[in-house]
Amino acid sequence: PVEALRTMAQIAEYTEKHTGYKERFFKSDFLIKSTLDAISHATCTTAYDLNAKAIVTVTKSGRTAREISRYRPDCDIIGCTMEERVSRQINMSWGVTPLVIPEEKDTFELFAHSVEEAKKRGYLDSGDTVVITSGVPIGTSGTTNMIKVDTVD
Repeated sequence: PVEALRTMAQIAEYTEKHTGYKERFFKSDFLIKSTLDAISHATCTTAYDLNAKAIVTVTKSGRTAREISRYRPDCDIIGCTMEERVSRQINMSWGVTPLVIPEEKDTFELFAHSVEEAKKRGYLDSGDTVVITSGVPIGTSGTTNMIKVDTVD
């Protein structure tokens, strides 16, 4: 059983590495029906254009992280949330690494704190380019409407 599991893991890793998600992303004709769809698609396009190390999404319900995951970007997706329950839920989404963070009142403090926590946990390094997305006003589910590009300090 252990050898069978190792073999399955090798097959899965090889397949993921050679699937060509970037080509599939740019050839697909995605149906954009909402602001969340548009922001998620634009976030992935920006991450590809800038060769970003990660997409950091700050999400109240987990919906933004799941939506970005749907596009299968070729970089890490760090799903920052204030709730443990949401963290467990987005952990099941393709390519999403959940991170529980404390709630902030200011959008840019929230972004900075999210990137700082991701760096502290070893997901990001100094000099990495990240694409950050969230909603304003913060703390309200369903308001994803903002993208920011940043370089990790």
